[in-house]
Amino acid sequence: MSKFAIRTIQSGTVTINGKVYRPDENFMPYDGRLDGLRYAFGLYEDEPFVSLWGTEKSYHEPENYKTGREVVMGRLVWQWWRE
Repeated sequence: MSKFAIRTIQSGTVTINGKVYRPDENFMPYDGRLDGLRYAFGLYEDEPFVSLWGTEKSYHEPENYKTGREVVMGRLVWQWWRE
């Protein structure tokens, strides 16, 4: 992963390069808490997934990195987003 995309999550989806991604719900069903928020997503070449990296603010100001609503019970439960 060497490229990132900043996107606003809308109705549990993000569109990157014309593809729609939804959170992998292996750990917990997506409950809408990230909707309307902007996050950085790591891109992987030729893979059907992206990874939620952190908030847009943390991406631009890594020295001030903080976790937010993306962390549930101490885990990044929706790290992987799939086509």
